[in-house]
Amino acid sequence: MRQPYKGLSLAILGLLAGAVCGPVALAASGAIRNGTTGETFDGLQDALSSARDGEVIEVSGGPHTGNFLIEHRVSLSGRGQGADRPVLDGGGRGSVLTIRAEGVVVEDLEIRHSGKGDDPFFFFWGDAGVSVAADGATLKNLRLSGNDWGVVMLGGRGSTIEASQIEDNARDGIAIFGGREHRIVGNSILRNETGVSIDVLHADRRSPFASLGDPASVARIAAENAKAQRSEDLLIARNEVRGNGSYGISATWHSRRLTIEDNVVHATGIERKHDVAQMELMEKTAAASLGLSGIGVIDREAIGSGIYILCSTEDSLIARNRVFDNLGAGIFVSGSDRNEIRANPVTGNANGIFLVSSSANRINRNTVADNKAEGIRIGGGNPLATPSADNLLTLNDMAGNGVNAFDSSGRRLTVDDLSGVIDSLPYPEPVKQQLRANRSVREAMLGAMLQGLVPASNRWDDGGHGNRYDDFDETAEGFVDANGDGVSEAGRPIEGGTAIDHHPLDAATVARFSAAP
Repeated sequence: MRQPYKGLSLAILGLLAGAVCGPVALAASGAIRNGTTGETFDGLQDALSSARDGEVIEVSGGPHTGNFLIEHRVSLSGRGQGADRPVLDGGGRGSVLTIRAEGVVVEDLEIRHSGKGDDPFFFFWGDAGVSVAADGATLKNLRLSGNDWGVVMLGGRGSTIEASQIEDNARDGIAIFGGREHRIVGNSILRNETGVSIDVLHADRRSPFASLGDPASVARIAAENAKAQRSEDLLIARNEVRGNGSYGISATWHSRRLTIEDNVVHATGIERKHDVAQMELMEKTAAASLGLSGIGVIDREAIGSGIYILCSTEDSLIARNRVFDNLGAGIFVSGSDRNEIRANPVTGNANGIFLVSSSANRINRNTVADNKAEGIRIGGGNPLATPSADNLLTLNDMAGNGVNAFDSSGRRLTVDDLSGVIDSLPYPEPVKQQLRANRSVREAMLGAMLQGLVPASNRWDDGGHGNRYDDFDETAEGFVDANGDGVSEAGRPIEGGTAIDHHPLDAATVARFSAAP
């Protein structure tokens, strides 16, 4: 029998820790064997360390406690009884399983109880059930729960997570940093802080929010992130994403060419509540580092949204997702351009589809119904935000919303409109008190800001067809259809500003066009 190699040590990936340590594996209950050679082992790490490329390591029973490392192209396969999977347990220390070899397959296991960070909100990633820093990994039929992060994917290309349960992890269920061509398909992603998050591969694990007052630190982070690897060409499809705390699916920092389709995203911020205490700690820490009394680090309007894309997520498709009963918006787009939001049923959320400072997006063929506030809203509560421009909205069906459509992009602001954001301005508190109390001071100090806030415009029709509004699809409501083609000759003003849908549709017509290929 091949002698297992004892006491293996390794340099954990520099992005994660930069410290030298060895995989830890305690005594396990259950059989471990190399299914290719027939050899058996007392410890899982011994089996993984001695395996050659292409071999299969089979695990049964458990829990197998420790931190396990895969450095060869092997398959790690659970052999359970019925629905029960063998268990890998991190014992509350480190990542449970780390993959550093191309083409690894991990299947049919329960992976739980990783270490947890002392200050998790100020880190981009931490200890995980599975940490992947390689190409072409396949994770399938896994259950990951009770970890700090469920799965962390650091760069890499062409990996797949499928048919897995990823639930009740302290931070994100699946976190992708700088990944290319990964596929997240057919999973159940429940009650994590965020279900699926997509981000740049940061050079430093620690978030800059705690050191915003250090110009050198901020400049260094900005320079590193400017050349950092973006996430591109990802597929997030056919997952149930339910009951996560902050967001269901989020994408940020120049992520591009994402396809987010055919997911069911619901109960965000409801089954699991957003961690308000951590958010307030983050904002207070950032404000203190800048010497301010308050700062809006987090866009509170977006909290609890089903799908949230922000910070220059571009050229992506959000299609055919059922997005319903979320605490925030169904789909929230912030600072992101040239995306298409198509054929999504978006119902029963606080807002349906919400755009802030986002331009040249196409929003079409969505069913937006029974949302509490606006069905489709362009423009948020912060008047200092850059207006959204050149978005095209057509063939959307809006019914039963508090307000079907709202667009403030074309509205010219006044000094009084800025009163609500005085607390976030970079002025000493005595100056803020003067701004609150004295309109002439506001006019003198904030007038220059207003000069830079140029109104914008969006198109609520394509020149021939607009959208359907259930409060404007009958003659009594102002709908005029003299030729009976289902398109009104009278336009419908959009609340909030100066926008007009010049070609509103009736219900039958929007249904016919939306059903066309």
